[in-house]
Amino acid sequence: MEFRGRLSQSPVGSQIVVLADIICTANELLELLAVQGLSVVPKAKKILTQLDGDLLAIHAANRYYVLRMYAHAARNMLQDIGHKIKECKQKARNDRAAAARLKHIQEQIAERKKTTPKKKKEVRYARKHAAETDPE
Repeated sequence: MEFRGRLSQSPVGSQIVVLADIICTANELLELLAVQGLSVVPKAKKILTQLDGDLLAIHAANRYYVLRMYAHAARNMLQDIGHKIKECKQKARNDRAAAARLKHIQEQIAERKKTTPKKKKEVRYARKHAAETDPE
């Protein structure tokens, strides 16, 4: 849920509730990213932007120490979400690169199998066999 429009003028109690909601949502988002990975990254980025804006709108954190500590915890959780998104994207890039490299190697192996000349043993056996069966 987005609070940004009316949060800056709201009383401290409302800002505490908003901060608790930010922390809970960030925790759920971290769990969602851990479970589903890359498929939820676009949605996670939108939610992360929204939570970041809501956190910036909380002004009571400047006056109350405990609220400031929770705001720092929420900020750290948002940073963790950002790192998790980057990890998911990097893992996807690495997987695509590995798949492309594997396909390239498989194509090279298939090409070698098609154009591989006979081995020396096969050539020697073929010559010997040809000499034995030659009626001259």
